[in-house]
Amino acid sequence: MGGQHVELSMADSVVSFLWADAAGNEVMLDSDGSMNSSFVQGSKPFRFIDGFGIATPTSDADFHGMCDALGVEGHDDPRVATIGERRKHPEVSGEIMSKCHLAAGSFTCEQISERMEALKVPFALVVEPKDLPNDPHARAIGMFEEFDHPVAGRVRQPRHPARFLGTPATLQTVSPMLGEHTDEILIELGRGGDVEKLRSDSIVF
Repeated sequence: MGGQHVELSMADSVVSFLWADAAGNEVMLDSDGSMNSSFVQGSKPFRFIDGFGIATPTSDADFHGMCDALGVEGHDDPRVATIGERRKHPEVSGEIMSKCHLAAGSFTCEQISERMEALKVPFALVVEPKDLPNDPHARAIGMFEEFDHPVAGRVRQPRHPARFLGTPATLQTVSPMLGEHTDEILIELGRGGDVEKLRSDSIVF
């Protein structure tokens, strides 16, 4: 049986997750430069009466559904009928998107969520950190765990993001305090008899 060292950085993980949806010209290096990406354009959230949200219309049905959900007219224009046409006529699609953002101010978060969901438009509300633990989706999947920390008191943390059906990852212990395992480590190293002297000489904690 062999093994290997596995490195997984936060930057690699984030870029890998977002690249397929966000990158355009950055992927197709021999393209004519017309494949706009959200890395370049940015994704502007909608501002509603009581909060913010963002739609991700990746298909023609999504785009037209988003317009219908927001009550915006004009998306029956042949120049915005398909993704290809919208790329050819960015000024027209841009005008419709401006109307969408203007119309968003007439809806509450609850109202627009229901409308987007009914039309199957990829959509999510922008949730502040203080509200995330009570978000319906977060609660439904058990996103957070609470436990008692011996020093900090009651603590809430996100559960392990990977769920293993056979061997579920759970929080077994909290991070050790400074010097908590000094004695047992020194004993394992065969220096158990020196613990008190090493501690009195401030060599270990």
